[in-house]
Amino acid sequence: MSLPVVDEKFIYLSSKGLFRAKFKNFFRSLIHKNVISILKFLVGIIIVALFGGGIFYLSLKVFSYLSTVVDIGVLLADKATALVFLAFAIMLFISNAIVATSTLFRSQETRFLLTTPLSYSQVFISRFLDNLFFSSWATIVVTIPVVVAYCLAFDVQLIYLFPTVIFAIIAFIVLPAYLGTLVAMGVYLLIGKVGKGK
Repeated sequence: MSLPVVDEKFIYLSSKGLFRAKFKNFFRSLIHKNVISILKFLVGIIIVALFGGGIFYLSLKVFSYLSTVVDIGVLLADKATALVFLAFAIMLFISNAIVATSTLFRSQETRFLLTTPLSYSQVFISRFLDNLFFSSWATIVVTIPVVVAYCLAFDVQLIYLFPTVIFAIIAFIVLPAYLGTLVAMGVYLLIGKVGKGK
C-alpha cells in the first residue's frame, strides 16, 4: 500500500500559514483587552526600558572615561567590549542549549507540528526561531545600548556603521543559538543511544 503524496505547494502554504499564525498570536497578545494582560505588558516594557537605559548610562560613563585615557583608552575599551561580548556569547550558547531541549524535544507544539504535512526541516526552523527569540531577546536589549554608548563616547558615526552593526548583531545572536541547538540535539541523540544500549 503506497503512502499518500502531499503536494509541495500545500506544504509551502502550510508553512507560510504557520509563521503567519505565530505573528498574529504575538500581536493579538499585545493588544489583548484584558486589563491585567495590558498592565503586565506595560510593566514589562518599563522594566526592559529601565534596564536598557541603565546599561546605556553605565556603558557611556565607562567609555567616556576610557576615551580620556591617553594612548591606551581605545585599546582598553576595545578589550573590555570584546570580553563583554564573549561573555554574552557563552551565555547565549548555554541558554540556547538548555531552551532547545524543551522547545525541540519536550514541547507539545513540536509533537503537534510533526503530525501536520509540514516537513521535518520546516518544523525544525519554526521551533529554532522560537528558541532563538526566547533565548536571545535579553541579549539584544543589552548589546544595542552598549554599541550606541561606544559610538557616542568615541565619536563614531553610527549611521555609517548601521548595516554592519545590524549584520554583526544578527550573526552574534544566531551563531551561538545554532551551536547550542546542535549540542542539545547531539546530547539528546547520545542519551537515546545509551538508553537503548542499556
